[in-house]
Amino acid sequence: MEERFSLFSSFVEMPFLGFRGVVSRDGILYRVMVAAEIDMYPTLRPSVYVSPPLPGGRDSGKVCIDEPWLPETSRFAPIIGEVVKKIEAAQGAASDGE
Repeated sequence: MEERFSLFSSFVEMPFLGFRGVVSRDGILYRVMVAAEIDMYPTLRPSVYVSPPLPGGRDSGKVCIDEPWLPETSRFAPIIGEVVKKIEAAQGAASDGE
């Protein structure tokens, strides 16, 4: 995580654990949080929130990620990678609309 996403840090705030960080694209700073309930991790995929919300996303900033989740082997880094891709796609769509 530290090498690939140096602007992210881990956190534990009961009942959650995960990573928080920033992604900057085209002058916009997105705050990203990937969090899982401690009691349910790694059984369930962590939730992802982005602020400001991505166009077409939920007002809460919650983002759906298509990255497969296998409790035995999945980790947070690929999910964060997918969030970055979604942010880049949203930026691309915004640029196309101008």
